[in-house]
Amino acid sequence: MALHACIRRFVSLGLLLATGSLEPLALVAQQATTRPSASTSSPARGFAGAGLVVATSDAADRIRFPDPATAPRLWTLEFGVPVGARAGLGGEFVSLGRVAGGTRGASFELNERQAEWLLQGIVRVRAWAGPRIALDVAGGVGALVQDRNTTFRSCGFDGRAVVCAETLDTEDRRSLALSAGLEAPVAVAPHVAIAVLVRVLSLQRGRFDSPTALRASSLRVMASVSGRVGW
Repeated sequence: MALHACIRRFVSLGLLLATGSLEPLALVAQQATTRPSASTSSPARGFAGAGLVVATSDAADRIRFPDPATAPRLWTLEFGVPVGARAGLGGEFVSLGRVAGGTRGASFELNERQAEWLLQGIVRVRAWAGPRIALDVAGGVGALVQDRNTTFRSCGFDGRAVVCAETLDTEDRRSLALSAGLEAPVAVAPHVAIAVLVRVLSLQRGRFDSPTALRASSLRVMASVSGRVGW
């Protein structure tokens, strides 16, 4: 009887030890299966990135005689930081490229060069977020920086020889720019995302019209694909 009782106590103690040791392992396994992987988390709202841009042309609102063969290269630098549960603030620098053109006649030649950059602050609101992709509504306000050079060369006969004169007209100015659109960042790895942006830009250049120069306000639709490093 004493031996039987000892065996029962030994078996009971073994079961208790086994139960006590297996329960934490089961809890760890359960947590491991329910914890989301970092690679499947939503794209970070704090980031820095760079990308390439395509946009509709507004060359006819930037210079008087644009050359349709010129295709300006557009690119962007951007950053963002979260300021609330769904909101974020950021900044963006966009190179809107350089346009060129001109015209000539029997006694004159006109050449134009104009370049623009956009520097704006951005407000983002996360409208929807999934495991890997999110959708943000973005709006911005900032400054449109413009640099224009116009060279006009004319020639005439003064009775003794052909005389040519050349004048250079430059303009460096800043004006208001507004933007609104959507962004769709996609997480491709921990802390790395690819973002697709579509925006409408309202570029307020003001109206100026002369025989050798022209500028006017315009609307541009811009799309870009950028790589982002998040935190």
